Amino acid sequence: MGCCASSPAALEGAKDPAHTRAKPPDKELQVLKIKKEDAKRREQHWKVTGIVGLRSNNLKALPKAVLDLGPHVRTLDASDNKIGKLPPTIGMLTQLTRLILQQNQLTVLPPEIGQLVQLRVLQVDRNQLSALPDEVGLLQKLEKLTAAGNKMTSLPVAVGQLKALVELDVSKNRLTSLPPSLSGCASLQELRAPANELSALPDELSDATELRTLDLDGNPLSKLPSDLLRGCGKLHTLSAHGTSIRVEDLEKLEGYAAFEARRQGKYTKQLAGNAMGSKRGFDEGVDRDLYKFPGSR
Repeated sequence: MGCCASSPAALEGAKDPAHTRAKPPDKELQVLKIKKEDAKRREQHWKVTGIVGLRSNNLKALPKAVLDLGPHVRTLDASDNKIGKLPPTIGMLTQLTRLILQQNQLTVLPPEIGQLVQLRVLQVDRNQLSALPDEVGLLQKLEKLTAAGNKMTSLPVAVGQLKALVELDVSKNRLTSLPPSLSGCASLQELRAPANELSALPDELSDATELRTLDLDGNPLSKLPSDLLRGCGKLHTLSAHGTSIRVEDLEKLEGYAAFEARRQGKYTKQLAGNAMGSKRGFDEGVDRDLYKFPGSR
């Protein structure tokens, strides 16, 4: 005999087909399948609505699935991510009207941005941009361009080609000058450039006849173009706090009386609507020198 007989339980286990059957799908695989199905539904929703929302998703790049949708995308909001670069294929989104990329890590915008010829709103605030590409001038339908909180030292001359541009915000950059070509922005109503390093404004800014709001707070400015108030006949809000410009300087400019009437008229309308619109109330827009008595310090 010399051989030990196997126990009945062992023999039963060896014959049990359960020991040879494949294990049921792993839970992780099930989760992955669900995620893929969710992604397909989401992509279909993007295609149907034309609206792609990717805000606060910890993304380092735009998903290929978005770019593959091409002309189906009309609005793309990928704010508050970690996107460091846009691919050249961004130009495939030919029907895009709104591109929101605030609070990312972009250092440049690709020249293909100029292929987004239907774009009306471009917001790239709070990135690491050192400049805007010349191709931005190809965006002939662009109405709103905001690039506040970047590292730009200048704006491209091509910005002056934006005939439809109504609002330009370049606050909190390192701009040392504004291009004279801004006068070509025939529809420009709001220009916000506080907290930069502007020491002067181009005389050509006086030709921005539709300009209504000009914010220059916190720049090393000592004067304004002599024809600014006369040429910008619709200007009603001028803010130059934290500069060397004083009310007395404004009063010497041609067109001051008409500007002052518009400024006060704005507040009259706000009062009539029970809305001051500014915490500073009847703000004169610039700092007024306080009278110092002889011998005072």
